[in-house]
Amino acid sequence: MKKLIIFIFFISLVAFIGFIDPYASRIRPFTAVPSSCAENSIGYSMTLHNFYGCTNTGYKSFDLSGITTYAPIGAKYITQTADANLTNEQALSALATGVLKNTTTTGVLSIATPGTDYQVPATTIAGYGITDFNSLGDTRWLKLAGGTLTGNLLFTDNTLDIGASGATRPRTGYFGTSIIVPTLIGGSAAGSSLSLQSTSGTGSGDFIDLNLGTNGSVNVARIFHSGSGGVIGRNVDNSTLQLVGGSDTLTGQATLVLYGKSHASPNRIEIYANTFTINDGASPFTNRGTFATTTFTWLGNINSATYSTATNCSDSAGAAACGSAAAGSFVIDAAATSVTVSTTAVTANSQIFVQEDSSLGTRLGVTCNTQSILVLGPPVITARTAGTSFTISIVIGPTTNPACYSYHVIN
Repeated sequence: MKKLIIFIFFISLVAFIGFIDPYASRIRPFTAVPSSCAENSIGYSMTLHNFYGCTNTGYKSFDLSGITTYAPIGAKYITQTADANLTNEQALSALATGVLKNTTTTGVLSIATPGTDYQVPATTIAGYGITDFNSLGDTRWLKLAGGTLTGNLLFTDNTLDIGASGATRPRTGYFGTSIIVPTLIGGSAAGSSLSLQSTSGTGSGDFIDLNLGTNGSVNVARIFHSGSGGVIGRNVDNSTLQLVGGSDTLTGQATLVLYGKSHASPNRIEIYANTFTINDGASPFTNRGTFATTTFTWLGNINSATYSTATNCSDSAGAAACGSAAAGSFVIDAAATSVTVSTTAVTANSQIFVQEDSSLGTRLGVTCNTQSILVLGPPVITARTAGTSFTISIVIGPTTNPACYSYHVIN
């Protein structure tokens, strides 16, 4: 009996609750959205075909009208970890730790193989944070710090180039110690040139040395700045500077040509030395000539198309003032029988040659006497003062016009 009473009481309580809130246990249908609702209840619009949820501010729509398809559980997803609801996903957690590699076409991810898919990092350079990408693991480093390449840059063979031959080639290279290279080439065009420049600074103390021998221990020449032009100087160690043409052997057919400037005046070659010696091309060498102080001595023949003196004098004013000229022209005035030619070229041992020349009128600006030497007598050197002058005399003074003469002095 007691159990029956309890059962009837429970049925009555449920019925009472349902009477108070008939929508508490089911979805409330409506045609127009109510302005109020019991919180946490669900409604359905029979006209808009939408579900609504009741909140503390009224019904809010669950708009399902745009949903026509859903993601299938069998699609090929990439997830971090496996999902039991998916049937065809690829979980990254199933892969080993490493660099991801994507497979073309299939899109399947895998872990890249070191040494095959990428270069194996071998050594990290301290202080730079740059890794030496060299699978051999040796000491070849490529370091980068502050935009400056440092360390050793080595190539696997001698067929590799730095830069390109076109406009993308490096502009300037700076090397602090040395460049080891068998050949320097200025370019590939017919008009290419190669320049060696000792400095980019301002001044005249720069030079270029040419060193040979063991590890460049012998300095054979120095090209330096003289203030007005370049000079090939003596050796730094004061040994002899030799310019050898044609062949590097003593018995070869060698020719050495020295050119002055062909495009400017004066066109000359200047040799500055207290003494220099000219030898022949045979071995052993034979001394053919020597220049010492102011004297040039040549032991063989001198063959020249013409011969000239440094200065040549022309004086028709009686006593001839010829400075230092070793050759020139002068006159003996009409009725005079001698004249003095002043020139410092004469010495106590000079050979002085004088001859009458009646064709010198235009040069001397006079009308030369044409009387025969048989009348006037031959010109004779009758006196000399070393370093000052010499005197020429004839037997009879010329009539009306002066007699014209030329001279040259050999010392």
